[in-house]
Amino acid sequence: MITRVRGLLCSPLIDAAEAFRGVLDQAKADAGPVHFEWYPYDSLGNMVSLTQLLEHSEFDFEAAVRGKRVLDLGCSDGLFAFFLESLGAQVVAVDHPRSNHNNLAGITTLKGQLRSSVDVRTMDLDAAPQLADGEHFELAFAMGLLYHLKNPLLFMEMLSKHSRYCIVSTRVMRRLPGIAQDISQLPVAYLLGADELNADNSNFWIFTDASLRRLFQRAHWKVVAWTTMGDTKASTPHTLDHDERAFCLLETTWGELGLELTGGWHAPEDSGWRWTERRFTAVARGSQWEQELVASIFVPDALLALSGGGPVTLEIRVNGHPASDETFVTPGLHTVRRHLAGRGAVAQDFEFAFQLSHALAAEPGDPRERGVIVEYLRLD
Repeated sequence: MITRVRGLLCSPLIDAAEAFRGVLDQAKADAGPVHFEWYPYDSLGNMVSLTQLLEHSEFDFEAAVRGKRVLDLGCSDGLFAFFLESLGAQVVAVDHPRSNHNNLAGITTLKGQLRSSVDVRTMDLDAAPQLADGEHFELAFAMGLLYHLKNPLLFMEMLSKHSRYCIVSTRVMRRLPGIAQDISQLPVAYLLGADELNADNSNFWIFTDASLRRLFQRAHWKVVAWTTMGDTKASTPHTLDHDERAFCLLETTWGELGLELTGGWHAPEDSGWRWTERRFTAVARGSQWEQELVASIFVPDALLALSGGGPVTLEIRVNGHPASDETFVTPGLHTVRRHLAGRGAVAQDFEFAFQLSHALAAEPGDPRERGVIVEYLRLD
């Protein structure tokens, strides 16, 4: 439970993080003199910021980590990874020796002292941000990492294929150097000079609120919760005294179209969109009436060519009842909407059945029957 006492956030997670800090301090003391410098920043302090992020959401943090596979990216000395393990998570902690504060000596030492089972991996998150095919995590953390990456879009897109949820924190800006106008609603980013921020040449991209949201959307994420902290009126990208941080809870949309897919769908393409067969179906569980079915559908040129350039017809049925056909006469991306109304306020399942007038047949280079490509399918 999250509460506030005299304006201060209080929660069992914050208390647990503070208690675990003592465990880590003891492990460092037991390690004795070391030949390296410990990571100097307070990773466990992130629990206060995360609690503020989740304060008004319905996201159950403890349920998302207990007994689940969790990914900590840019893990430094692993303090947060070991804390997640103490909550019952199966943790994979990732960093790169070249950019790690002490060449991974800190996390390796603590893992031994704590007799931890955290899986410590090395990975270049810029040049080769890859996880094994089929490897999946319930929750990933990228805290204070994004502005240290040269290729943040590539990184976030890779992550969307392997994690259901992601918590990201990164520096953001509202004003550019020498410009007083607020640009937070413009989708622009600032590329730092080599030593422009804190004399640290590992800093690269600082985003506005709008550009960060667009990056997440383009990388197949939707925003579940969002908050900013620090200088929320006049933040700049290049100075320490006008620092603003965005904390974001994201849910992947890669290969997930919004409804339960029940038949006639092919595996996601690299874009996260899906080809259908001529007939395809989906279900919305426990939904209310007085909603709208919205689909974003790409009609390929080849499908129209099958009928000599004539139209492609999509028959739509809702719970077995016709919902009027949709006719496509041009290729490209189309938005299909159908209003759902009629049976009061009782929640029920919606079963959607779609049938195209024709589809692309299997061929030597592609054995699939292919109808249209669907970007998303949802109820609004």
